[in-house]
Amino acid sequence: MLQFRTEKWQCVHRLWVLGRQNESVSNDGNLHQPEPGLHEMLSQSEHRTLNPAEADYFFMPIYVRCLTSFIYAADFPVFHGGPFAPRTHAATNMFIGAHHWLKTHLPYWERNGGRDHILVAVHDEGSCWVPSVLRPAIHLVHWGRTDVPHTSESGYAPDNYSINATHPVWQPEGHFAKLQQDKYPCYDPSKDLVIPMMHSPTKYKQSPFLGGPERNRTMLAFFKGRIQPDNPKYSRGTRQFLANISQAEDWWGKHRIWIGETAPPGHKGLYTDFLAQSTFCLALMGDGWTARFEDGLMNGCIPVIIIDNVQLTWHSIMDLDAYSLRVAQKDMARLPEILKAVPPKDVARMQANIRKVWRRHLWTSYRPYGEVARQLIQSRQNEPASQARSDIDFGQDDAFSTIIQWLYARVDDLGAHAPTRGSPRRNEVHSVDQR
Repeated sequence: MLQFRTEKWQCVHRLWVLGRQNESVSNDGNLHQPEPGLHEMLSQSEHRTLNPAEADYFFMPIYVRCLTSFIYAADFPVFHGGPFAPRTHAATNMFIGAHHWLKTHLPYWERNGGRDHILVAVHDEGSCWVPSVLRPAIHLVHWGRTDVPHTSESGYAPDNYSINATHPVWQPEGHFAKLQQDKYPCYDPSKDLVIPMMHSPTKYKQSPFLGGPERNRTMLAFFKGRIQPDNPKYSRGTRQFLANISQAEDWWGKHRIWIGETAPPGHKGLYTDFLAQSTFCLALMGDGWTARFEDGLMNGCIPVIIIDNVQLTWHSIMDLDAYSLRVAQKDMARLPEILKAVPPKDVARMQANIRKVWRRHLWTSYRPYGEVARQLIQSRQNEPASQARSDIDFGQDDAFSTIIQWLYARVDDLGAHAPTRGSPRRNEVHSVDQR
């Protein structure tokens, strides 16, 4: 996959730059980092075993988001779906091909019916278009949509997974990818996990948690991002509705709530500056999953989730109500009233709880990212307004550690092969990489 990418920055979470000596740079412009990033972290991890007989789990490094990002539709006939099928169809058929390879080349899928296999599905609508043959596997996603039946809500035709297509080899009977959208949810919280997006700490370099200055939170709520008024399916229409009503009813002038594609009138600054000056930050969906939850949280801003039937980062294993709010889409017009009704003591409680969980939204046990975080802290320790703390252990309880802890906690639920718990031991994760 990587050798055929058309640009060096595509499909990778870091890359080498000429003129640097034995050094890579983070590629934070890529929004779908966990495909290559988690693969590298697991490959380097102490939890990896090269003996599949010891493995509790099997990781499948299938780069389907990489396929959709640089091939766009399909490299027909290498990836069956076309020749002019939507890109999600080509990616689903790639999943089917990978499952066929596993079944015919390795014995491990049958060990527990695939329940001990792990795949990453971080496209906009997550694992909604993962075929039914891979449904038993553990899905690591950004989009925890739970309703059944479901259909694609994408505003872009190439991402509409509900359009029929066929796989000419393993799916001759016709229905696209055997999705069975009336049977399987996109996300099953009993076996899947919503993980945070993967960026280096550079994206959050102004965060008070990484030594940035504390700001006065003079704004009640903030959202800045694409609205796409001519694409009504985008964001289920939530961004368009809120942008229109906030402008029509002057939410900025009356309530200090800003929603739009630009900065508030008369204000300048970085995107993170506004997050750090807001009490609440709106986590509105885009064409599926949203990065806004982590954006707000990492700047000490309380996320306000306005996405029905969707779970966000760590929802199934952590108490999101302790540090975020959820507003139903039907209540969007009442947003100023709802936010102003939150008692100050609850605001303080949620802000304090954010300080307890922010590290679980960074991937700092990954050494290149951990080093960036340490350098940010060290560079600011002598600044007068700095909140820099030198005692933070970035190798503990970050996003990667949280995944490993969760996997360990559910080993006994995998099936007949699950080992009997004895003395505490590490998880063993075996890569089914063909290399």
